[in-house]
Parts: sequence; structure tokens; C-alpha cells
Amino acid sequence: MGLPWIEPISQKFVTQVGLITSDGIDGPNIMACKWTHHISYNPGLIAISLGLSKATVKNIRNTKEFGMNLCSTDQSILSSIAGEYRGSSYDKIGASKELGFEYYKANKIKALMVKGASLNIECRPFQE
Repeated sequence: MGLPWIEPISQKFVTQVGLITSDGIDGPNIMACKWTHHISYNPGLIAISLGLSKATVKNIRNTKEFGMNLCSTDQSILSSIAGEYRGSSYDKIGASKELGFEYYKANKIKALMVKGASLNIECRPFQE
């Protein structure tokens, strides 16, 4: 069976969703990142695949930091909100807070972190 890349069904096939949090000119943002890969233990490296036109990319390029939060099993609605709307035109953090999702202040970066995620990592870009 083929899965056509641009068809809606292909967008539903998710194996592990990273929730990328950032802060920037448009304020705090969250986006769903379907391709999140652990690639090295030492140094600790994680690869994420982001569309270049995303508000998150703009934020990361400007601040040189981001949060990587792996979705827990009860955060599928949050991943839908984070992946469905553009952060430059929609307050996804505010909308998700209204639905009861929580965030906390990171220790070393400005971006918020997702409370209750399976994994939270404060990151700085290594290579683009």
C-alpha cells in the first residue's frame, strides 16, 4: 500500500510527536514535529525536521534555543492544536491552556516547556 505524501491520510500517520516550544517576535509558540530523532548520546544530539517557513524556525534562528517535548499518550489533542495552526497567526499556547494543558518555565532557555510530556529537553541548535 502506498501512502501519498500530500494526501490527508499521510498526515495522520504519526509514530512519535515532538512538541517544539519556542519564543520570539510573535510570542511563545508550540508546533508538532512528527520527525524527532535521537542521533547521539555524546554529545547529546536530537534531530528535528521543520519546514523552513514555520514561525518556530524563525524563533529558533533568532533566539538560538528551543524546547523539545515528547508527547505523552494523553496529549494527542495538544499535538493536533500544535500541528494544525500557524504560530504567526494563532496563539496556540493560549488556546491549549484554555483546554487545560499546562506549561512550565524552563531552567536555561526562555521557551516554555510542556508539563506532563514524556520527555522535556532544553535545546540549542548545533547545526542546521
